[in-house]
Amino acid sequence: MSTTTRAKYMALGGAISLSVAWPLPIQAADTTVPVSNPVILAQAGSGDEPHPRAKQNQKAQEEKKKQQQQRKQEQRSERKEKREQKKDDHAERKRERRDDRKENKERKRDQKAERKEDRAQHKEERREDRKDNREQKRENKAERKEDRAQRQEERRDDRQDNREQKRENKAERKEDRAQRKEERRDDRQENRERNRADPKDDRRDERREKRDQRRAGPSEGRKGREGNISEIRRQRKERREGGRVVIEEPGNRRIIREGRRTIIRHDDADRFRRNARNVDVRRRNGERITTITRPNGVTIITIEDENGRLLRRVRRGRDGREVVLIDNRRHHRHGSDRRGDNVLWFLLDLTMPRVNIERRYYVVDADRASEDDLYDTLIAPPVVDIEREYSLDEVRYNYPLRARMRSINLNTVNFEFGSWELDNEALDHLEEVARAINRALDRNPNEIFLIEGHTDAVGEDEDNLTLSDRRAESVAIVLSEDFGIPPENLTTQGYGEEYLLVETPEPERRNRRVTIRRITPLLSRNR
Repeated sequence: MSTTTRAKYMALGGAISLSVAWPLPIQAADTTVPVSNPVILAQAGSGDEPHPRAKQNQKAQEEKKKQQQQRKQEQRSERKEKREQKKDDHAERKRERRDDRKENKERKRDQKAERKEDRAQHKEERREDRKDNREQKRENKAERKEDRAQRQEERRDDRQDNREQKRENKAERKEDRAQRKEERRDDRQENRERNRADPKDDRRDERREKRDQRRAGPSEGRKGREGNISEIRRQRKERREGGRVVIEEPGNRRIIREGRRTIIRHDDADRFRRNARNVDVRRRNGERITTITRPNGVTIITIEDENGRLLRRVRRGRDGREVVLIDNRRHHRHGSDRRGDNVLWFLLDLTMPRVNIERRYYVVDADRASEDDLYDTLIAPPVVDIEREYSLDEVRYNYPLRARMRSINLNTVNFEFGSWELDNEALDHLEEVARAINRALDRNPNEIFLIEGHTDAVGEDEDNLTLSDRRAESVAIVLSEDFGIPPENLTTQGYGEEYLLVETPEPERRNRRVTIRRITPLLSRNR
């Protein structure tokens, strides 16, 4: 039975056992059970005296209420104290923040004043610097203006001097042109007067007379134009150097045979000495320097190494200006200087060029060509592109390289068997070729032409090599002495029976010939 049920039961007058548990404490001396039920209290208080347990309960409740009120009062006091403390703390923090803001304002004010003072100081310094810079620029400008004025004055003086010099040079050139024009006019007048009688016979007689005079002159004048192969054969000196054979001949020629290849070398300087005004030969650092001065004041400087190979050829005009015609130093430095006269160093692995023009324009026969045709052949560009620049020896001894240039077959100039002498008819045929070469030199005075000599297939290889080389030299001498072509613009080389025009082992006059081609685009120059 629950406590509530028991209380109701007692209110109805029922007896309650003392063993029932009540929520209020039971005193040990008193067996009365305190009752908090209002019904019981009402029944108990219906008499004159309140029930003792009711008093006790009331007193406990009052005590409890008093304690509660006391606790509330304490809590209220604590909350009030906390509010006061919080208010004081807030006021303190507010004062501190106010003081901090005031200090920050004062510090910012001081910093602002310092920055303002610094800016004013920097502004003043920049003003002073700008003022100094303006002064410096003004001084520099004045100096530059003075320098410009001085340079302008100097240039004005130089231009005045140059104008005067040009005026003098122009007057000199004009005078020279007038003089040359007068001389040419006189020459043409003389030629016309001479040609009125019998021009062809007179020119032939004049060449024959010059030729007879050269024959009657000293041996130096006859070099390369007379002699016979038997005499040369008797004067040869043969020696062996390692794995090659060297044959020395009169006229400063050497035939070199190494392996299956045989070539001939000669000295072009001997041809330059003809009709020279002065010849000077010096040696320096193992090189031979030959300086030849012609009657017109032009100087030819030829530099050769100790083996007689051409290293460099320079032409110096009367005005002192130098033009490099041939420069082989780079090639000899990287190749042949370490191997002496090795004939194999300059051999190149080249293929024959693919020619896309007709043969009659590629190899021009002199008997079928006009002077204009010969001139066009001599100034024509290579038939294929040139990969690089080559030395003179590489051009001389590599036919696929020479074949990149067009050539003139002088089939109108042939030689007697075993001879390198030109007859009068050959001189007449050379005149048209000489005019074409002179026209090419008027276009470019620095052109180089190679004259190639050939023989037929009869005879020994050494005899044919020297015959072909001397035939090429004979043509070069005639072109220079009879037709005024500068010798430094010509170079010669003999090939013996290597390139036959008519394939036959028998004597053939058409194979005893010369060929001319321009090799300027192939050569190395110090431009």
